[in-house]
Amino acid sequence: MVANIGHSGAPNLCEMVFDDLRAVNLPGADLVFFDARFSADDYEIAVRSNDGSYTPFLPFLNAQFQDANFTNSCGGQLFGVEIELDQFGLPLGAVVDAIRFRGLSNEADPIMAGVLNGGTACLDPLSAGCAGSGGFTPHLSIVTCATAGQPFSMSLAGGLGGSSAIFVFGVGASSTPLPGCMLDVGPFFPMTLTIPLGGFGPGNGQFTITTTIPPTVTPGTVGIQVFVLDPSAALGASSTPGYIFTLT
Repeated sequence: MVANIGHSGAPNLCEMVFDDLRAVNLPGADLVFFDARFSADDYEIAVRSNDGSYTPFLPFLNAQFQDANFTNSCGGQLFGVEIELDQFGLPLGAVVDAIRFRGLSNEADPIMAGVLNGGTACLDPLSAGCAGSGGFTPHLSIVTCATAGQPFSMSLAGGLGGSSAIFVFGVGASSTPLPGCMLDVGPFFPMTLTIPLGGFGPGNGQFTITTTIPPTVTPGTVGIQVFVLDPSAALGASSTPGYIFTLT
Protein backbone atom coordinates (compact mmCIF):
# COMPACT_ATOMS: atom_id res chain seq x y z
CA MET A 1 0.00 0.00 0.00
CA VAL A 2 1.06 3.57 -0.76
CA ALA A 3 -0.73 5.71 1.80
CA ASN A 4 -2.32 9.12 1.19
CA ILE A 5 -0.89 9.73 -2.27
CA GLY A 6 -3.30 12.63 -2.85
CA HIS A 7 -2.49 14.37 0.46
CA SER A 8 -1.17 17.91 0.31
CA GLY A 9 2.62 17.84 0.02
CA ALA A 10 2.76 14.09 -0.67
CA PRO A 11 3.77 12.53 -4.02
CA ASN A 12 0.77 12.00 -6.24
CA LEU A 13 1.97 10.19 -9.35
CA CYS A 14 2.82 6.49 -9.12
CA GLU A 15 3.87 4.00 -11.76
CA MET A 16 3.51 0.22 -11.68
CA VAL A 17 5.32 -1.91 -14.27
CA PHE A 18 4.20 -5.43 -15.21
CA ASP A 19 7.53 -7.06 -16.02
CA ASP A 20 6.49 -10.73 -15.96
CA LEU A 21 2.82 -10.86 -17.04
CA ARG A 22 1.73 -7.98 -19.23
CA ALA A 23 -1.89 -7.03 -19.88
CA VAL A 24 -3.37 -7.75 -23.30
CA ASN A 25 -6.50 -6.05 -24.59
CA LEU A 26 -8.93 -8.93 -25.07
CA PRO A 27 -12.74 -9.01 -24.76
CA GLY A 28 -13.82 -8.18 -21.21
CA ALA A 29 -11.97 -6.59 -18.31
CA ASP A 30 -8.18 -6.72 -18.68
CA LEU A 31 -6.91 -5.26 -15.37
CA VAL A 32 -8.18 -4.73 -11.86
CA PHE A 33 -6.99 -1.87 -9.62
CA PHE A 34 -7.33 -2.07 -5.82
CA ASP A 35 -7.80 0.63 -3.20
CA ALA A 36 -7.69 0.31 0.60
CA ARG A 37 -11.01 1.80 1.61
CA PHE A 38 -9.86 3.80 4.63
CA SER A 39 -11.70 6.52 2.74
CA ALA A 40 -13.72 6.58 -0.49
CA ASP A 41 -11.16 7.79 -3.04
CA ASP A 42 -11.24 8.84 -6.68
CA TYR A 43 -8.35 8.09 -9.06
CA GLU A 44 -7.04 8.85 -12.50
CA ILE A 45 -5.26 6.06 -14.40
CA ALA A 46 -3.24 5.97 -17.62
CA VAL A 47 -1.73 2.93 -19.33
CA ARG A 48 1.46 2.42 -21.34
CA SER A 49 1.02 0.49 -24.58
CA ASN A 50 3.69 -1.48 -26.39
CA ASP A 51 4.74 1.52 -28.46
CA GLY A 52 6.18 3.02 -25.26
CA SER A 53 3.69 5.89 -24.89
CA TYR A 54 1.15 6.57 -22.17
CA THR A 55 -2.51 7.20 -22.89
CA PRO A 56 -4.27 10.23 -21.41
CA PHE A 57 -5.55 9.76 -17.85
CA LEU A 58 -9.11 8.55 -17.37
CA PRO A 59 -11.11 8.98 -14.13
CA PHE A 60 -12.07 5.97 -12.01
CA LEU A 61 -14.34 7.30 -9.28
CA ASN A 62 -14.94 5.68 -5.90
CA ALA A 63 -18.51 4.75 -6.84
CA GLN A 64 -17.13 2.48 -9.58
CA PHE A 65 -15.12 0.38 -7.10
CA GLN A 66 -16.63 -2.85 -5.76
CA ASP A 67 -16.08 -4.42 -2.36
CA ALA A 68 -13.57 -7.28 -2.69
CA ASN A 69 -14.70 -8.68 0.69
CA PHE A 70 -11.12 -8.86 1.88
CA THR A 71 -9.30 -6.97 4.63
CA ASN A 72 -5.64 -6.20 4.01
CA SER A 73 -2.92 -6.48 6.64
CA CYS A 74 -3.22 -2.78 7.49
CA GLY A 75 -6.89 -3.17 8.37
CA GLY A 76 -8.31 -1.46 5.30
CA GLN A 77 -11.12 -3.10 3.36
CA LEU A 78 -10.11 -3.76 -0.27
CA PHE A 79 -12.20 -2.32 -3.07
CA GLY A 80 -11.40 -3.01 -6.73
CA VAL A 81 -12.31 -1.54 -10.10
CA GLU A 82 -12.13 -3.48 -13.36
CA ILE A 83 -10.33 -1.76 -16.24
CA GLU A 84 -11.17 -2.52 -19.87
CA LEU A 85 -8.33 -1.37 -22.12
CA ASP A 86 -10.83 -0.48 -24.85
CA GLN A 87 -11.67 2.51 -22.63
CA PHE A 88 -8.27 4.01 -23.51
CA GLY A 89 -8.80 3.63 -27.26
CA LEU A 90 -6.41 0.68 -27.57
CA PRO A 91 -7.10 -1.94 -30.26
CA LEU A 92 -7.71 -5.60 -29.51
CA GLY A 93 -4.39 -7.35 -29.02
CA ALA A 94 -2.63 -4.24 -27.71
CA VAL A 95 -0.15 -5.00 -24.93
CA VAL A 96 0.15 -2.85 -21.78
CA ASP A 97 3.27 -3.18 -19.63
CA ALA A 98 2.72 -0.35 -17.11
CA ILE A 99 0.14 1.96 -15.58
CA ARG A 100 0.32 5.36 -13.93
CA PHE A 101 -2.16 6.45 -11.30
CA ARG A 102 -2.83 9.43 -9.08
CA GLY A 103 -5.37 10.23 -6.40
CA LEU A 104 -8.10 12.79 -6.95
CA SER A 105 -9.00 12.59 -3.26
CA ASN A 106 -6.89 13.83 -0.37
CA GLU A 107 -6.10 10.41 1.11
CA ALA A 108 -6.03 7.84 -1.70
CA ASP A 109 -4.51 4.52 -0.59
CA PRO A 110 -3.72 2.34 -3.64
CA ILE A 111 -2.83 -1.27 -2.89
CA MET A 112 -1.97 -3.03 -6.15
CA ALA A 113 -3.14 -3.82 -9.67
CA GLY A 114 -3.59 -7.24 -11.22
CA VAL A 115 -3.61 -8.55 -14.79
CA LEU A 116 -6.79 -10.40 -15.80
CA ASN A 117 -6.02 -10.88 -19.50
CA GLY A 118 -2.30 -11.51 -19.62
CA GLY A 119 0.49 -12.26 -22.03
CA THR A 120 4.08 -12.93 -21.11
CA ALA A 121 7.09 -11.55 -22.93
CA CYS A 122 7.46 -15.12 -24.23
CA LEU A 123 4.21 -14.91 -26.23
CA ASP A 124 4.11 -11.41 -27.69
CA PRO A 125 1.05 -10.56 -29.84
CA LEU A 126 1.65 -8.77 -33.14
CA SER A 127 -1.92 -7.71 -34.00
CA ALA A 128 -5.55 -8.01 -32.93
CA GLY A 129 -6.33 -11.21 -34.86
CA CYS A 130 -9.41 -11.82 -37.03
CA ALA A 131 -12.93 -12.44 -35.73
CA GLY A 132 -15.14 -15.35 -36.74
CA SER A 133 -18.67 -16.49 -35.87
CA GLY A 134 -20.38 -14.29 -33.31
CA GLY A 135 -17.62 -11.69 -33.55
CA PHE A 136 -15.28 -13.80 -31.40
CA THR A 137 -11.53 -13.63 -31.99
CA PRO A 138 -9.49 -16.63 -30.83
CA HIS A 139 -6.34 -16.09 -28.80
CA LEU A 140 -3.47 -18.11 -27.39
CA SER A 141 -2.29 -18.00 -23.79
CA ILE A 142 0.49 -19.55 -21.71
CA VAL A 143 1.07 -19.54 -17.95
CA THR A 144 4.86 -19.88 -17.97
CA CYS A 145 7.54 -19.45 -20.59
CA ALA A 146 8.75 -22.53 -22.45
CA THR A 147 12.10 -23.77 -21.13
CA ALA A 148 14.16 -26.68 -22.45
CA GLY A 149 13.61 -29.80 -20.36
CA GLN A 150 10.56 -28.36 -18.50
CA PRO A 151 6.78 -29.03 -18.68
CA PHE A 152 4.86 -26.53 -20.78
CA SER A 153 1.27 -25.88 -21.81
CA MET A 154 -0.41 -23.58 -24.34
CA SER A 155 -4.15 -22.92 -24.62
CA LEU A 156 -6.45 -21.49 -27.25
CA ALA A 157 -9.86 -19.97 -26.48
CA GLY A 158 -12.48 -18.02 -28.42
CA GLY A 159 -12.72 -20.19 -31.53
CA LEU A 160 -15.69 -21.90 -33.15
CA GLY A 161 -16.54 -24.92 -31.04
CA GLY A 162 -16.23 -28.28 -32.78
CA SER A 163 -14.01 -26.86 -35.53
CA SER A 164 -10.28 -27.37 -36.15
CA ALA A 165 -7.31 -25.09 -35.45
CA ILE A 166 -4.33 -24.93 -37.79
CA PHE A 167 -0.97 -23.68 -36.47
CA VAL A 168 1.36 -21.99 -38.95
CA PHE A 169 4.96 -21.14 -38.12
CA GLY A 170 7.27 -18.46 -39.46
CA VAL A 171 10.77 -17.16 -38.95
CA GLY A 172 9.42 -13.99 -37.33
CA ALA A 173 7.01 -11.10 -37.81
CA SER A 174 5.54 -10.35 -41.21
CA SER A 175 2.53 -8.48 -42.62
CA THR A 176 0.65 -10.12 -45.50
CA PRO A 177 -2.95 -9.09 -46.29
CA LEU A 178 -5.46 -11.94 -46.59
CA PRO A 179 -9.23 -11.73 -47.31
CA GLY A 180 -10.63 -10.07 -44.19
CA CYS A 181 -7.52 -10.88 -42.20
CA MET A 182 -3.77 -10.41 -41.85
CA LEU A 183 -1.00 -12.99 -41.82
CA ASP A 184 1.41 -11.77 -39.14
CA VAL A 185 4.24 -14.32 -39.39
CA GLY A 186 6.68 -15.39 -42.09
CA PRO A 187 8.59 -16.57 -44.00
CA PHE A 188 6.92 -19.92 -43.38
CA PHE A 189 8.50 -23.03 -42.01
CA PRO A 190 7.41 -26.10 -44.03
CA MET A 191 5.16 -27.46 -41.28
CA THR A 192 1.68 -27.01 -39.83
CA LEU A 193 -0.15 -28.52 -36.87
CA THR A 194 -3.89 -29.26 -36.84
CA ILE A 195 -5.79 -29.68 -33.55
CA PRO A 196 -9.54 -30.32 -33.05
CA LEU A 197 -11.38 -27.85 -30.81
CA GLY A 198 -13.62 -28.81 -27.94
CA GLY A 199 -16.76 -26.89 -27.05
CA PHE A 200 -19.82 -26.06 -29.11
CA GLY A 201 -20.77 -22.89 -30.96
CA PRO A 202 -19.22 -19.45 -31.54
CA GLY A 203 -16.56 -18.39 -29.04
CA ASN A 204 -16.61 -21.71 -27.17
CA GLY A 205 -13.92 -23.55 -29.12
CA GLN A 206 -10.84 -24.28 -27.04
CA PHE A 207 -7.94 -26.64 -26.47
CA THR A 208 -4.89 -27.00 -24.24
CA ILE A 209 -1.64 -28.63 -25.34
CA THR A 210 0.56 -29.99 -22.55
CA THR A 211 4.04 -31.34 -23.20
CA THR A 212 7.63 -31.36 -21.96
CA ILE A 213 10.12 -29.36 -24.01
CA PRO A 214 12.99 -31.63 -25.07
CA PRO A 215 16.19 -30.72 -23.19
CA THR A 216 18.13 -30.53 -26.47
CA VAL A 217 16.01 -27.71 -27.90
CA THR A 218 18.00 -24.53 -28.50
CA PRO A 219 16.56 -21.27 -27.05
CA GLY A 220 15.27 -18.84 -29.66
CA THR A 221 12.15 -17.29 -31.18
CA VAL A 222 9.56 -18.31 -33.76
CA GLY A 223 6.43 -16.72 -35.20
CA ILE A 224 3.15 -18.54 -34.47
CA GLN A 225 -0.37 -17.88 -35.71
CA VAL A 226 -3.44 -20.12 -35.42
CA PHE A 227 -6.35 -20.18 -37.89
CA VAL A 228 -9.67 -21.69 -36.79
CA LEU A 229 -11.82 -23.02 -39.64
CA ASP A 230 -15.01 -20.95 -39.66
CA PRO A 231 -17.38 -20.61 -42.64
CA SER A 232 -18.71 -17.27 -41.32
CA ALA A 233 -15.32 -15.55 -41.75
CA ALA A 234 -14.30 -13.95 -45.06
CA LEU A 235 -11.18 -16.09 -45.17
CA GLY A 236 -13.08 -19.23 -44.20
CA ALA A 237 -11.27 -19.05 -40.86
CA SER A 238 -10.90 -16.78 -37.88
CA SER A 239 -7.40 -16.16 -36.57
CA THR A 240 -5.47 -15.46 -33.42
CA PRO A 241 -2.99 -12.63 -33.58
CA GLY A 242 0.40 -13.66 -34.77
CA TYR A 243 2.78 -14.07 -31.85
CA ILE A 244 6.52 -14.03 -31.35
CA PHE A 245 7.03 -17.13 -29.21
CA THR A 246 10.27 -17.27 -27.23
CA LEU A 247 11.84 -20.48 -25.93
CA THR A 248 14.12 -19.63 -23.02
